Amino acid sequence: MPAAENPNDVRLVGPGRRQALFTGRTATGFSSVVKPYSADMTVHAKGSTTAGAGASVVIFYVSDVESPSVDGDWTEAGRSTLTLGTDATSDHFVIKGNYLNVRAKVDSISGTGASIDAGVVS
Repeated sequence: MPAAENPNDVRLVGPGRRQALFTGRTATGFSSVVKPYSADMTVHAKGSTTAGAGASVVIFYVSDVESPSVDGDWTEAGRSTLTLGTDATSDHFVIKGNYLNVRAKVDSISGTGASIDAGVVS
């Protein structure tokens, strides 16, 4: 199991570069904060199980606040609902707007050995 990520960590994303929000997440929780480089960004969620079926919901949030510190500083930008199996499944979408910060949250996860990756390209 990966170490819990500190939600106060901030990472910068360069143009056209993919930045992992989390990798191999096996439990619910928030990612670190990423500062996107460009106005539009693509967010991506991917997951699988080690056996059988599972499911996960990953919520992506954006903020216009320079240093967001409370949940009220964040706006939900969209959700990826994944039906998991032993073959990886994924979802992605574009967030349009000049946001200062982005983060993700595994809102739910189920299935034997289920794990989720999430990232952003800006």
